[in-house]
Amino acid sequence: MSGFILVAASLFLAACNVASVVKSNADHARRLMQLRELASLNLSFAVAHEGHLAKTFDELLSAQKISDRSVLASPSARDKSKPSYELLLPGERLSNINNPARTIFIRPLDPLPNGGRYVAFADGHVEFVGPD
Repeated sequence: MSGFILVAASLFLAACNVASVVKSNADHARRLMQLRELASLNLSFAVAHEGHLAKTFDELLSAQKISDRSVLASPSARDKSKPSYELLLPGERLSNINNPARTIFIRPLDPLPNGGRYVAFADGHVEFVGPD
C-alpha cells in the first residue's frame, strides 16, 4: 500500500509541475501577444499622427478608441488597474529613431523570474532580452 501512495504522490507532483510549466508558457504567450498588440497600436498611432508615437497609454488607447484597459495589464500583474508596461520613447518621431529594429520602445515594468523581459522594438517586432 505504501508503494502505491509513493507512486500516486510522485504522479501528483509530476502533474503539478507540468501544470505549472503549461501555465508559465501560457503567461509568456499572452505577454508576447500583448506586446505585439501594443507595438502595433503605437505604430498605427504614429501613422495617424505625423510619425509621432503616443505620449501616454491613455492617449494611445483613446486615439484607437479602445476602452478596455486590460491590454495594459500583464497576465502576472498583481494590480490589474495599472499598466504593466512603459513607453520608452513617448512622443518621439519615428523618423528620429536611427535603428528601429534595435531600439526598444515598450517594455514591461517587471522582469520575468529569470531577470529577462519580452520587449517591443520600434519596428514592431517583439523579442526576449536577457537581464539588464
